[in-house]
Amino acid sequence: MAGDAFSEALALIPLIHLQVAANQRVLLMGADAAPAALAVLRYPQTVEVVIVDDSARSPAQLGDKRVKYAPNLAAIPAAWKADLLIVATPGISPVKVQALRAHHRADTGVAVFAVARASQVRATKDTLRLSWSVVQPYREFTPDVEDPTARVAWFLMAADHGFKRHRAVPPWSKRMTDKYVPAVFTLAKDEYALAYGGGA
Repeated sequence: MAGDAFSEALALIPLIHLQVAANQRVLLMGADAAPAALAVLRYPQTVEVVIVDDSARSPAQLGDKRVKYAPNLAAIPAAWKADLLIVATPGISPVKVQALRAHHRADTGVAVFAVARASQVRATKDTLRLSWSVVQPYREFTPDVEDPTARVAWFLMAADHGFKRHRAVPPWSKRMTDKYVPAVFTLAKDEYALAYGGGA
């Protein structure tokens, strides 16, 4: 299971870039995305969270009436739209991206995708650009994860609008601060080479 640093980077970075509005809905996909529900449920604007887990693992039951579970995307009504998509599942294929895009609120929504390795960033960005006009990579150091090869986690945030912060970093965050957030978007030369220098 993903650690605190991973879950905070996965949930809080897109949340603070999501416009504040009433009755917001969130779609989480993948067992590693499920812990992000704890963050989005802290916001009173969140009225519904749908967790889709198509792996063998079942997401933890959160005991909140706003949370619903779906075995796959096909089980979600076609008209249902999410303000925030949080995806942490292997194999981010064009077909999966298009299916997710169909459930995303185009005008104000934000989506974030976790990728397993830096070498997948460029190909994933190209795939996401087929569905969203703006795609921004970022990364976070994750010393709390068990796998030493995953001590840096990579993410891509996607939308049909430019990104700006609409919320302050919440005081209950263990790692994020208003001053630290820009650092997750700032890649060193070697990190840039890892992310863009090779194929998936």
